Amino acid sequence: MTNIRSVRLVYENPTENSHKFWEATLNSDCTLDVRWGRIDTIGSSKTHQFNNASDALIKFNKLVGEKTGKGYQVQEVTSNQPQPKTQPKTPIPEPANSSLAEPEIDARMLNVNWGKLKK
Repeated sequence: MTNIRSVRLVYENPTENSHKFWEATLNSDCTLDVRWGRIDTIGSSKTHQFNNASDALIKFNKLVGEKTGKGYQVQEVTSNQPQPKTQPKTPIPEPANSSLAEPEIDARMLNVNWGKLKK
């Protein structure tokens, strides 16, 4: 099991005597480990199991969004996603008539109910 992404959030408000942390770790085995509690304690934890990495990442992002929305601040973020070892020295120019250019959108495409086309 490899740690794909982790975040540590903290919420401190001395006037309310609130000193909390919240941590989440997304793992390669489609699990999401969450730990929370008062700063300087072990806290509590829960492991969420998912059928695929996409669902695990969606839950990770949702929980982080909820906590930051409540005033938690990001203290530390780590990601073990592979990073390119080197950057190209000079950018590769795109051809003038590249097939990667934005496609023209036919107005009829905007009125299609794409859900009915899937079977």
